[in-house]
Amino acid sequence: MSRFWLFTLLVLVLTAGSALAETPLTPAVVGGEQVFKVDWTPGERHGVPVVTGQLTNTFGMTATNVRLLVESLDTTGQVTASTIGYVSQPLSEGQIIAFDVPVPTRAPNYRVSIFQYEWIQAGSGEGSSE
Repeated sequence: MSRFWLFTLLVLVLTAGSALAETPLTPAVVGGEQVFKVDWTPGERHGVPVVTGQLTNTFGMTATNVRLLVESLDTTGQVTASTIGYVSQPLSEGQIIAFDVPVPTRAPNYRVSIFQYEWIQAGSGEGSSE
């Protein structure tokens, strides 16, 4: 491949990556706050900024593949960065699980919401996407 095409390809890849990085993430599900309770606080672990907290399943089914959207906010409430955190195990009804999500930079505030989850259907062994 010629240097010109290699350089062109590199510029395209870097430009596409920048455009994607600036696109704000939105939850893949609606109503996560109605079936989960999220309590969190900003902190630091080994010099890295983190958001730690607890997630409670308040619904009558077991959830799996739970992902949290952690948004870093500036002083005006605008999103400056987004991170997806993963809950390590399924959550049955009433269960509380701790989470610890590293964030890219320290921010004046954060917002934590449910990004995605699936319900485990009783007896099927399969999850259904919500």
